[in-house]
Amino acid sequence: MTISDIRFGDFSPVCSRSALPLCTMIKYLGDTSTPITGIIPKCYTRTVCYSNTLLFQTGSTCVQLVMLVILSIIISNVKKRYTAVARKEMVFFFSSYAIFVLNSLIVDTGLVPPGSTSYGYFTASQIATGGVCCMGLAFAGLSNFNLWNDGSFQALLSLVILSIFQFVSFFLIAGFTFFKEWGGGTTIGPSYTTELYVFYFAIQGIFVLIYLVSQLITSFITLRINWWAIGALLFVVLFFVSSQMFLYVFNQPVCVGLNHYSDGLLFCNLCNLFGIMMVYKYWDIITFDDDEYIMYTEHVQGIGSVEQAKRLLI
Repeated sequence: MTISDIRFGDFSPVCSRSALPLCTMIKYLGDTSTPITGIIPKCYTRTVCYSNTLLFQTGSTCVQLVMLVILSIIISNVKKRYTAVARKEMVFFFSSYAIFVLNSLIVDTGLVPPGSTSYGYFTASQIATGGVCCMGLAFAGLSNFNLWNDGSFQALLSLVILSIFQFVSFFLIAGFTFFKEWGGGTTIGPSYTTELYVFYFAIQGIFVLIYLVSQLITSFITLRINWWAIGALLFVVLFFVSSQMFLYVFNQPVCVGLNHYSDGLLFCNLCNLFGIMMVYKYWDIITFDDDEYIMYTEHVQGIGSVEQAKRLLI
């Protein structure tokens, strides 16, 4: 895939190289003559038959299962940092990302058969939860600027309302694109994917960019150049860019090189795993000084013990 192959609103250059779940639900941009829906990648992974069920992407599935375990540990640790800035917002982000991973497990492994009606709904749900994750990350990032009282009822209510709006809008756009019977007609449908393209790439990309810019401002200005935080943020960017490169650029070479046993999605999920861990580490670095003490720990850095911390609070 080269720059000249990319057309705005056209998923075919991506789908011809990467086995995205949505690719089985769409056609080439403007193609109304082909009766069959779906764009098949040039290289795809081998399937595994287990208990009369064909499973796809077994390698990336193992990574996603590990990711769920690590996310549960991260969420538990974030909850203990109960005085940290944007604690509840970060819990919301990591929880929504765990839901996204669960949804991805369902569609990536083929537990819901590709081509079925339910597969389209689960794929639309995956896209919608991905949008919620990006919005939640941006919301948590902006909480550093005291634009609202982080963790307050009003802030969390706003976050929930925005998340519902984000999920519904992404789900409807995906649904109208996948299902012609929803009434898309000649403006949106399997052959007219511009709207889905905008939501899938542009809007989610804007939210990620908002988070990165806000954290750069925090690291360079608010924290007066915290090099540890800047280093962690650079790792976030590195792993995020690497994941996108493995998924959209190097997927086919990796698939061919590994003889169809796996593809770029495996390494994409690995990079996403490390990226999520660095998002947590970055937040842990920039919020430690805001903590009086950490719950359920015997010793606290810079203070000593929980008893000493409690005496400081009196």
